[in-house]
Amino acid sequence: MSAIRSFIFFALAVLPAFALAEVNTDKTGLAIHGYDPVAYFAQNAAVPGDFQITAEHDGATYRFATKANKATFEKSPAQYVPQFGGYCAYGIGLGAKFTADPTIFKIVDGKLYLNLNPKIADAFNKDVKDALAKAATQWPALVSK
Repeated sequence: MSAIRSFIFFALAVLPAFALAEVNTDKTGLAIHGYDPVAYFAQNAAVPGDFQITAEHDGATYRFATKANKATFEKSPAQYVPQFGGYCAYGIGLGAKFTADPTIFKIVDGKLYLNLNPKIADAFNKDVKDALAKAATQWPALVSK
């Protein structure tokens, strides 16, 4: 019986290290509705990706407008993926996961945040620091729900 307890303890301790990050995708596994995550940073614009230029990260498929953007992403994917799995950052702060509009975005301290719609983005932008603090507090309880 103690061997079983030891195994369960080990499995519970190690499992989080292997858990995939929560990423908002469509039924096919496509993230950010097919928008290029690198373009937000390189062009400060929401640019649709090409369905032929893709990369996988954390179980999601990302599209890119150019092969150069794909190569940039592959060097450091965590730098480019949207925070809170690509869900609406303001909604996360309210304790809910809403699919974000990939054309409504903000980069704060080198991190990409998406929001549901222009009205929600206005609320988010009124006090970004507070909105992000609330979202950071709520996110752990929302992952995988």
